[in-house]
Amino acid sequence: EIGSGLVGSEMCIRDSIWPVPGYTQLSSPYSTQYKRISIKADFGAKVVACATGKITKIYNKDDESKTPCAVLTCANGYVIEYSAANFSVKVGDVVARGDSIGFVGRYGTGPHLNISATKDSASIDPATIIKP
Repeated sequence: EIGSGLVGSEMCIRDSIWPVPGYTQLSSPYSTQYKRISIKADFGAKVVACATGKITKIYNKDDESKTPCAVLTCANGYVIEYSAANFSVKVGDVVARGDSIGFVGRYGTGPHLNISATKDSASIDPATIIKP
């Protein structure tokens, strides 16, 4: 079960970590149009799980997605989607906060990581639940 073993009902808020250690500059802030943030980072920078959860979807460049993305489903209705990276995880993997899940790729406007988040299927600004 997703979230089993977690302590506290708001794990994804209280204990979340920044997904690209050492890179805190946003190249694009959250907007209601794009519903994500973009974190500027070097090609190959490590991408980590913001929180403990289960990888529930992976889209590769060849799938419908324009860039690869991975979906991390956490406890309490939180879902974090990472895109514009190369992923080392697969669907069904359970990851702990801080586990490596891939690295920043080169997609679109240059090396960066896009992060979007939802709570109970409603879009939220990821920067409200993850902090550098």
